[in-house]
Amino acid sequence: MSHPSLSRAAQGAASRERILQAALELLGKRGYAATSVSAICERAGVAKTALYWHFGSKEGLLLTLLKRTRTTWIEEIQKSTSEAGDPAGRLDRFVAGLRRLVEHHHEILCLHKSVTLEHADLHPEICDEMRRIQDRITGAITEGIEDALGRRIPGLDLAAFTALSLLDRIAFLYRLDPDGIDLDRLFEHAKEMIGLAIRRAIQHAEAAGADRNGGKP
Repeated sequence: MSHPSLSRAAQGAASRERILQAALELLGKRGYAATSVSAICERAGVAKTALYWHFGSKEGLLLTLLKRTRTTWIEEIQKSTSEAGDPAGRLDRFVAGLRRLVEHHHEILCLHKSVTLEHADLHPEICDEMRRIQDRITGAITEGIEDALGRRIPGLDLAAFTALSLLDRIAFLYRLDPDGIDLDRLFEHAKEMIGLAIRRAIQHAEAAGADRNGGKP
C-alpha cells in the first residue's frame, strides 16, 4: 500500500535538493545579484513557490547553501589533515585535499568568491555567515597543522592564509581553463609555500621562546 504523505515528503526533499544544486551552479557562475529566482527555478525544474516554501526568500536560499558548502569544505580539510602520519605526509594529504576541492568542488569555491565580491550589497546575516566560514576554515587548517606537529604554534593562521590564497588563485585559473593549466606544478608550488609558512611560524615561535628564556632555546 502506498503512502501519499511519504511520497509528498520525498518529492519535497528532491525539489529542495534540485533548487540547492541549481543555485550552486548559477550563483557561482553569474553572481548573486545577476541570478534571478526565476533562473534558479527554471534550472531546477520547479515553480517559484517551491523555492519560497523551502527557503523563504532568495537570501534564505543563499544562507542555506553557504551553510551546506561550509560543511563540505571543512570536512574535506579535516579529512585531509586528521589522519595519522608524519608532518610531511600530512602536508601532502592536505594539499591533495585542496586539489580535490578544485577538481571536484570548484563550484563551491566559485560561489564563495562571488559572494565575497558582492558582500557589501548582501544581507548582514549572509555576511556574518561568510565570516564564520572563513574563521572555521582557518581554524580547521590551523588545528590540523598543530595536530601534525604535536604542539601549538602561534602564527599558523598565516600558513592558513597562504593556503587559502593559493587555493583561490588556482581555482580561478581552473575555472577559466581547466584543461590548460598544470595542476601538478601549481599544487607542488602550493605545498612548498605552505611548508615555508609553517616553518617560519615555527622559527618565530622558537625565537620568541628563546627571548623569554634569556636566549636559551
